Amino acid sequence: MVGGNLLSKQELNKALREHCHNDDSVAILSKSDEHSAIDVLTDAFMLDDPLFVWMAQLDDDEKDQEEKKRKMHKIVKYFQSWVNIRLISGRRGVAVGIHDDNNKLIGCMTLAPSSCQKERMLDTFISVIQLGSPPMYKSKHEYGEHSQKRLERSKVVATARTKHMEGTPKWIYVQSIGVVPNEAGKGYGKRMMQLLIRTADSLKVPIYLETESEGNESMYHHFGFKTLEKLDVCVPDDTSPTAHLTMYLMRKDA
Repeated sequence: MVGGNLLSKQELNKALREHCHNDDSVAILSKSDEHSAIDVLTDAFMLDDPLFVWMAQLDDDEKDQEEKKRKMHKIVKYFQSWVNIRLISGRRGVAVGIHDDNNKLIGCMTLAPSSCQKERMLDTFISVIQLGSPPMYKSKHEYGEHSQKRLERSKVVATARTKHMEGTPKWIYVQSIGVVPNEAGKGYGKRMMQLLIRTADSLKVPIYLETESEGNESMYHHFGFKTLEKLDVCVPDDTSPTAHLTMYLMRKDA
């Protein structure tokens, strides 16, 4: 399939700008927003996100909660940086930010058009140069014995994405969407999702996302998403109590 048949980041960027110009609190982010946006997404996913908890495989009985929090923060910030920096900078996608009344960034949504959603070898190389190797490789003693293998196994999610969107040239992938915890429940995430849906409808393209929370799956149903698959992610030789992670693979058509 030739690249011209795919949704480009220029098309997505232009459509998003057309639909967010009436809301002063919503803006397209740029490279200068990288650090603040990554901090927002790290805070949003820090507490109990099932994917990062599964990947870190931390000891539930650990008494030092501050140490446990430090380890989680390291994992979450690393992977939020890995998957989102090139979207926030505009190199591979688009990021939308939402601000409070003091113009402080409190929410972020990162999006990849179908022309950019597959990671290239060059992207991987640059990320390793910028971020180093994943925390579970640098500090093996800090994370569970299956943590490295769980990271490798998580690639089945991207494989399933390719399978489900095969034959659909133009579509939008939601990489991350989050709001800082002290602002959660105030409708900021809903506003970002509604902006995305308006944009996708104007482009006449579907939206694809993954979530690891049954509660989030139910919420996305209210936005018109359908669950395509409940994917069980597990390392074959992992028999620990936390071995299985369920990923909900979802799509919303225009």
